[in-house]
Amino acid sequence: PPYGAPPPGGAPPPMYGAPPPGGAPPPMYGAPPPQGPPGGAPPPYGVPPGAGGAQPAYPAPGAPGGGSPTSEIEISLECKGLVNKDVMSKSDPMVYAFVGEGGRWRHFGTTEMIKDNLNPKFAKCFVVKYHFEKTTTLCFRVYDIDDEKDLREEKQCFLGEVIVDLGALVGSRTTPFQQHLSMNKSVKPPSPYELQKQQTMAMMSKEQAMSKFGSMIIHIEQRGVNSNDDVIIEARGVKLAKKDTFGKSDPILMFFRRQLEAANWVKVHETEVVKKTLNPKWNKMVVKLGRMCNGDIFRPLRIECKDWDKDGDYDEIGYIETSLSEILSGRRELVLLHPKGKSKSVGTIMIDSIEIKKNLSFVDYLKKGVRMNLVAAIDFTQSNGMPDDPSSLHFRQNFDFSQLQPSMNQGGPQPNQYQKAILSIGSVLMPYSQTGRIDAFGFGGKFTNGEISHNFNLNGSDDPGCNGPHGVLDAYNMALSNVALWGPTIFSQIIRATAAMASSAQSQGRLDYYVLLIITDGVITDMRETVAEIVRASGLPLSIVIVGVGNADFTAMNVLDGDGQKLAIDGQVAKRDIVQFVPFSSVANRGMEAVAAETLREIPEQVISYFATQPQLQLSV
Repeated sequence: PPYGAPPPGGAPPPMYGAPPPGGAPPPMYGAPPPQGPPGGAPPPYGVPPGAGGAQPAYPAPGAPGGGSPTSEIEISLECKGLVNKDVMSKSDPMVYAFVGEGGRWRHFGTTEMIKDNLNPKFAKCFVVKYHFEKTTTLCFRVYDIDDEKDLREEKQCFLGEVIVDLGALVGSRTTPFQQHLSMNKSVKPPSPYELQKQQTMAMMSKEQAMSKFGSMIIHIEQRGVNSNDDVIIEARGVKLAKKDTFGKSDPILMFFRRQLEAANWVKVHETEVVKKTLNPKWNKMVVKLGRMCNGDIFRPLRIECKDWDKDGDYDEIGYIETSLSEILSGRRELVLLHPKGKSKSVGTIMIDSIEIKKNLSFVDYLKKGVRMNLVAAIDFTQSNGMPDDPSSLHFRQNFDFSQLQPSMNQGGPQPNQYQKAILSIGSVLMPYSQTGRIDAFGFGGKFTNGEISHNFNLNGSDDPGCNGPHGVLDAYNMALSNVALWGPTIFSQIIRATAAMASSAQSQGRLDYYVLLIITDGVITDMRETVAEIVRASGLPLSIVIVGVGNADFTAMNVLDGDGQKLAIDGQVAKRDIVQFVPFSSVANRGMEAVAAETLREIPEQVISYFATQPQLQLSV
């Protein structure tokens, strides 16, 4: 008989996985055994397994994660033996992180600054994606912060850098990874061969002496599940030991988690200092569950209480080792142990409240109905050059824009940089729009009646809406024939108009989020007014992406990008970072998909940060 056919006169065999005749179906793959909890549900946060049950197993760092070729790696840093650059005190170190892309370094984050400390342990970490098949080169530069109000690199004092390959970190058997700091600031990422040669010369074990410039210690761990949830803690101290001779202590709390492979402690959070008291109450702490314990509530934690000193040498008051599971299960009175092992009482840390708040992801928000709206604004100032001049940034090629694709090859005539930015970014955002429309504007143009406008409808009609990115390209081409390039370069008016749209959505309770794309060739002339508008708009459902085209000096634009420091003006501080600035030339050689990826990289987190502050919209899990 054919394969799988029943025998002559017999019943057909059961399908693969079907229960035997008269028997119960076998459990699905991964389902709990019959003696497991009802319905296979895991225990709630902080509740230990029931009698006879084993403690849940948590995947070891680096374990396979569902077959995905991509993992999220959390990187924590500390330094030892930094050079002291301050005369009357110690250096105030901060680490700037970069990733090599397209032959250039791209800055993607900073740690916090630690005052007066040559051996800092940074609480703020970096999360990077690891691809087995891809080389990812990272650079960590240490600076002594001389100007806290302007955190640009050139304003600070360089203390050294370390360049590493992410794959080498992940595959290293030596944990944590330690390397000498180099005083040669790299201009561009090294080739894999150059990097391997540098690391062979610079790598050292813990036992080796540090160089005269100090060293960096790098802790890595694959991120666990539930990493985006928040741990919210309220804590206070009771009868802490007095450490100051002429006054009371200035207590500060530091949280550390144990690294499973290396069995060492990594700093994950630090509270503010409460001055001159033995019974401090610290501000409410909000720490990501991934940062606190990598999503494993049974992970050992160490809480250290110290007496803050302005010279950076803190006196230890006491410590306690516990876990989130223990605290959630009711252990709220944490009696501190003496740092030298003595039986003398040094005080107690009381946990007044603790909860784990589930946070939605960007995908969760989209599934719950959040609508993305793109607004485009194009620079019509004279510095772009006349559109008929081949050297102009507005030079017009004859294209059938309906056939133009964001992944087109680099051969033959190319659209200009404005057209590439519109097409690549618009094509990414359009699938998230229910209307498929983009409101398109121009600024810095002059009409035939002599009027100069810094906020005009690109299509020349009363309705600025265009049908997708190709509609914007058509409107842009038409505007170049009807509007004279003029100036100056002013952003504040278009930001104010877009903020009004976002404000209307917010007041009406609509689930709309706006992305304003500003494409410009030069430094703006209304910086103060622009900063004020951004600060005012920082509480609205709005993100601003600025793409700089051409070869102008865009250094001043980095002031608007709030990475590492929130914008502020006249005592008003931005509620969140809503601006991303990208020089087009830094990503254009990697293709149009790279343009969209780089410019929209921060949008998901900005969407999350906004809706997380809007409980009235009832977007809870």
